[in-house]
Amino acid sequence: MGLSEDRGRQAAPDAVASVPSASFFKYAPVAPESMVSAFGSNLAAGLELAQAIPLPTTLGGVQVKVKDSAGVERPSSLIAVLPTQVNYILPRAPRPVRPLSQY
Repeated sequence: MGLSEDRGRQAAPDAVASVPSASFFKYAPVAPESMVSAFGSNLAAGLELAQAIPLPTTLGGVQVKVKDSAGVERPSSLIAVLPTQVNYILPRAPRPVRPLSQY
């Protein structure tokens, strides 16, 4: 999982850990199209919430891309971004994904 944000000269995100939102257990399996929460610092400039369906892939200048086991990156739909947390939907992929990597 990688986070990117266009914030000009603001600090880049620190190390990020993602967990399935239903359990909050680190390193738990995550099903495709499940909600996931990424925790860290400097993840967003402030609170931004998705306002429409379909959910956006950029919110407050933040994007989350998930890489599958074949190395293919897919954008995630974003629910909310905060300075210390990003909530997103794990995209469906033809191969297993590893959303628990660090940025």
